[in-house]
Amino acid sequence: MRITPIFILLLAFSISFCWQASLSEKIKGISLIDDNRALAYGSNSIYAIDTASGTFSTYDMVSQISFMPIFNADINTIVSASNSSLISYNTLKQARTETPIKETVFGICTEPQAGFLVLTQKGDEYNLNAMKLEMNNSVSLVNAVNYKISIERCMNVKGYAYPLVITGNSIIIYKEATGNDTVSIPIKAVSSNIIYLNSKFYAASTGGLIASFDQNGRVYNTNSVSDNILAMASDSLGNNIIAYGSSGKAYLFSRDLSLLNASPMQKGVPLGIYSSSNGYAILMSTRLVLLDNNLNSIGDFAFDKLQDNSVFARNQMITASGNIVESNSFSSGCSIISPEDYSEVGYLPFHIKGNAFSYVTSFGVDVKINDEAWTRATGSNSWDLEVDPMLYPFGKMTIRCKTTEQPDARLSSIAYLGRVSTLQKNSFAVKAPAPMDSGNTYTISVLDSFNNSVSSYNITINDEKPKTISASKFSFSPSAPGQYSLKFSKDGFDDYTYTANVGGIPMLLLIIIVILVLLVAAYLYFSYKK
Repeated sequence: MRITPIFILLLAFSISFCWQASLSEKIKGISLIDDNRALAYGSNSIYAIDTASGTFSTYDMVSQISFMPIFNADINTIVSASNSSLISYNTLKQARTETPIKETVFGICTEPQAGFLVLTQKGDEYNLNAMKLEMNNSVSLVNAVNYKISIERCMNVKGYAYPLVITGNSIIIYKEATGNDTVSIPIKAVSSNIIYLNSKFYAASTGGLIASFDQNGRVYNTNSVSDNILAMASDSLGNNIIAYGSSGKAYLFSRDLSLLNASPMQKGVPLGIYSSSNGYAILMSTRLVLLDNNLNSIGDFAFDKLQDNSVFARNQMITASGNIVESNSFSSGCSIISPEDYSEVGYLPFHIKGNAFSYVTSFGVDVKINDEAWTRATGSNSWDLEVDPMLYPFGKMTIRCKTTEQPDARLSSIAYLGRVSTLQKNSFAVKAPAPMDSGNTYTISVLDSFNNSVSSYNITINDEKPKTISASKFSFSPSAPGQYSLKFSKDGFDDYTYTANVGGIPMLLLIIIVILVLLVAAYLYFSYKK
């Protein structure tokens, strides 16, 4: 068996069930601590799930949980919040505490020294509260910094010790846990996550500005794209940065923010970007897209139901729906790259094209349109299927693809087209011998504008009754010289008239000649007998 050298992170795409965990309440959200652990939470409990097996521990938080819980590994504590309390649970001591919060909590981030940074608001005032977990598991306030400006959120950046705080006008970088030593970077309207790479931060703002800066506030490089960047990630080697925009494009930047490539994709709301040495995966609310190192789509799957609560870990997608958390891994997949999603087709034949991959040496790609049977496409890694839109009603067309070893299409790649009646119709192309003479039989071929044979069309010769011809070729036997009008019609085609000019001796003249020949013959015969 040959392992195709793509996406070690995801091991490609044919879906296979791994595990399922049935929790005691409906899950509101799920997040990763690391590849080995995930946190899911409901209204009253938090669940720490082993991503390898699906086994979990339950931590009863009692109060109504209003924030996605976070985990501070330095002090082995899970923290969340209700409307009136900061809730902490020490996983080693199995001890839970609630600290009353008089102000409205709207953000929590971890801090290695103080424990947690809690964002609160009271009226028009915003506070950055550095909290510390005491020996008795209670939480105390270390320092509070008051701001008059609007604070949007705090953000833990992988690889950097302290959280960043995002305001409407800047990014606040902590250099000490107390918050007394900070740097403000004047980057407005941060629109995506921030990444930390080779001692530099990379952030994007609304309008497409991307900038790199260090923890001392020095800005190194900037670049702009005509898009709103929604998510970013670095590759596994730390050489490049991939970004995804609201227009549905993926962008590849070098560390100095030179634009290396841009690739159109399907639009969606990104939940996260994952990378390996061989490519990238973009997890969206309704799609999962795999890209190679050059941003070519090699897997694009649409979910039958909204998967807002989804994360990636251990080469598997972990999703939460209702009270069920389940994991699925993948081993092959396909993507639809043409036609573009939500484009329109009319009467003319078109090609569905895409890319695919698999862990097996020999595989094929099946395509399904609407609710019809699967049809085998031509090719495998690059595949193609010609479609006659006349076989389908006007309206929405749903196109799916899957590799042949996939047992079902629950996560097959999907695209949507619209078949409309206002686009250009097909046209006839008639091939007939010339010249024609009366009294002979000729074969006429009927093709379309793409040189494809046409069958099941109507033909009207002069003013005769129309006939339906099932084959692409028919016999034409003109009985007399003259001009013949051959009118062709078919649903989805523009009507076409072919004029055949038929030569030969007119019948009346032929009769006269025959009579004259007979008279001459009779004259000669009787003259000879005399």
